[in-house]
Amino acid sequence: MSGSAARRFHEALADNEAAACELLAPTIRKELEQSAKSPCPQALADAGLPDATIVTTADVYDPNARVVMDGDTVFLARFGTQWKVTAAGCKASPDLPYDCDVKGD
Repeated sequence: MSGSAARRFHEALADNEAAACELLAPTIRKELEQSAKSPCPQALADAGLPDATIVTTADVYDPNARVVMDGDTVFLARFGTQWKVTAAGCKASPDLPYDCDVKGD
């Protein structure tokens, strides 16, 4: 389930950034727009997130999840019955657990 949400997010990024914005957690979307000083679809397009299509691992720590894909690691949180993206464009970092292009503070 969390894996399919991450895959849907990346599919939407390729076709329709506005649809991808709907898959972001509300606070993440707001922070993205504020930091980019542009609407969410433009901010996502400018973020330069990597392409990813195949889920290789999904770890669920209810209500959170980490989905490792072929080109990205995506973090999600459960909002009711839906998974929403809380971080994307994430790479493992020696100094920090992950360095993410789109994330909350």
